[in-house]
Amino acid sequence: MLPVPPAQETLSGLYGAWRLLRRDPQQAMACFREDAAGFWNSFFAAVLVAPGYAVLVGLHLAGGGVSADWASTFLIHTEAYVLTWLAFPLAMFYLANGLQRPERWVPFVIALNWSKVIQLAIYLPLSLLAAIGFGGPQGSALITMVALAVVLIYQWYVTRTVLQIDGLPAAGLTLLDFILGLFITSTADAALAG
Repeated sequence: MLPVPPAQETLSGLYGAWRLLRRDPQQAMACFREDAAGFWNSFFAAVLVAPGYAVLVGLHLAGGGVSADWASTFLIHTEAYVLTWLAFPLAMFYLANGLQRPERWVPFVIALNWSKVIQLAIYLPLSLLAAIGFGGPQGSALITMVALAVVLIYQWYVTRTVLQIDGLPAAGLTLLDFILGLFITSTADAALAG
């Protein structure tokens, strides 16, 4: 069961993620509760992101290719959602040691989790514009690419800033998270295609 953090901690975490978007790391990091409780509480961001994720899954499934019933579809995508929230932080536990930043792992996961809410706030509206065909097929494709680029650049900045590493390793870690997400989604799609 996910802990429900106090409202003030949730608002502070979201504000910290917003300050990272505004490239204000000093004020951002002061907003995050960097202890064990803050670590687990940051996963509450998954609850905040879930409705938007459900909309994105619905848009994705509208393209067809699903032969499973709705209950199986719900179960498989729920499992995929949980995996996307756990796989990268778990991988980062080991990678932070390899990068000689083990002490930055907890702050990084906390900042990354809260930043996922901001990522969704950027990505979802643009995805909806693309889904309704805004700007025609080429315009929709461009909107999707811009949305993805903005989200990845933001995550790269969070990674580089909070882990206190150079830009290239941060880009590699951001790419790893993206590839893990694609793999999990593709596996879920394959399971639903039967």
